[in-house]
Amino acid sequence: MKPMLKLRKRRYLAPVSIFLIVTALVAGFAGCGDRGIVEYTLTIASTSGGSVTLPGEGIFVCDEGTIASLVAEAEAGYHFVNWTGDVDTIANVNSAATTIIINDNCSITANFAGSASVQYDLTVTSTSGGSVVFPGEGTFPCDEGEVVPLFAEAAEGFYFVNWTGDVSAITDINSATTTITMYEDYSIMANFAGAPLVQYELTISSTSGGSVVAPGEGTYIRDEGTAVSLLAEAEEDYRFVSWTGDVATVGDVNTASTSITMNDHYSISANFEEDEVHFPDPNLEAVIRNAISKPTDPIYPSDLEGLASLDAQGRDIVDLNGLEHCINLVWVALSNNQITDLSPLANLPHVYFLALTQNQISNMAPLTNLISLTTLWIGWNLISVIPPLDDLTNLTDLHLYGNQIDDILPLASLTKLEDLALDYNQISNILPLASLTGLEHLSLDSNQISDISPLVDNTGLGEGDYLFLQSNPLTSDSINVYIPELEARGVTVYY
Repeated sequence: MKPMLKLRKRRYLAPVSIFLIVTALVAGFAGCGDRGIVEYTLTIASTSGGSVTLPGEGIFVCDEGTIASLVAEAEAGYHFVNWTGDVDTIANVNSAATTIIINDNCSITANFAGSASVQYDLTVTSTSGGSVVFPGEGTFPCDEGEVVPLFAEAAEGFYFVNWTGDVSAITDINSATTTITMYEDYSIMANFAGAPLVQYELTISSTSGGSVVAPGEGTYIRDEGTAVSLLAEAEEDYRFVSWTGDVATVGDVNTASTSITMNDHYSISANFEEDEVHFPDPNLEAVIRNAISKPTDPIYPSDLEGLASLDAQGRDIVDLNGLEHCINLVWVALSNNQITDLSPLANLPHVYFLALTQNQISNMAPLTNLISLTTLWIGWNLISVIPPLDDLTNLTDLHLYGNQIDDILPLASLTKLEDLALDYNQISNILPLASLTGLEHLSLDSNQISDISPLVDNTGLGEGDYLFLQSNPLTSDSINVYIPELEARGVTVYY
């Protein structure tokens, strides 16, 4: 190749000089010049922001079929964009360094643009067995933060494996179609491997009462010979029974955590069934069976779903275990038994009436979560400490008589109380009662109370309310000043 103008300008120079000049101009471009039979012109130009450094800019004469190298260089603050014009035979119009095959007169332009941001190089290669069809293979300048699509295509008899190299910014390294976000110079490779193994479908489902959490439920494609881990989880009150279906290669069909080896298409199901509910106390079990009309056969949680009320008073019941499955109970009477542990009642969210009078209860803490409670009778037990009852805001009727209580501060938050029975305890300080302005019936007989002025401070005590203070060491002020004042407000006082 040689510049047309320069060629004409130097046509009559000495042969040696011509040879040296032409050699310097066309180094690396063998086949260009006026030696061929058919010649074409290649006209090269550029936009502002850069120039074509190889072969230069201007008009060049080339033999037909010549493969001419092109190199465009951007100035500072600019970057190469693409080649435009007669670009059909340019190898890569988006690459500043590429080639063009001369098969006709061609006119091309190297385009540059101001660099809006820092640019980084993305170098893309591939192993044998496929290629990267977008953006291609080679080195590509990209703006900082640019999201570059990647598409790798396997050749026949091969499959895409993954992307390797600087892959931290690739969205999914295991997908042939993905993206990479440019934050620095990256070099990545698309990897291919020989024809994959035969693949099979694994379809997984479950019965009610649980689910398959690994790999999940649905249809999955796995390579032949793959061992797929299986994990089934039962819901509350259910248990895993077995795997059924195409289970010939399941490690252990009776284990919730096992595996299956993929040698064919398989469809399997995890099976669950209800856990049997056991009532260790035979007296309680007899009451339950009578309530649900099931005299024999195992009891399951579904048998208890319709049980809303339970009257088990005076049945010599000691152990309440099993009642935790009676989740729809709302009315429960368990007075006059030998109960000590209330834990099975702790998670019965719908109970609003609970009678536990005359048992052997010392700890009422399990009841603090029963937020639906409006009535709690727990007199004549062994309670000495009242736990925090802040969540029992719906309580209107509370009987704690006949215990060993001396501190009633936890009652101060129960502002909806209307009927409060604290007889036969060891209470001396009743200051917390001053805030319970909804009280209509207050029993404090047989305690250690001397000063009842907090009851005068209770602005809610008035007409139609009842106050019981018998068998207390009342002070003269309580008898001669405070009781008359309460009576004047309409309170009926027994002392």
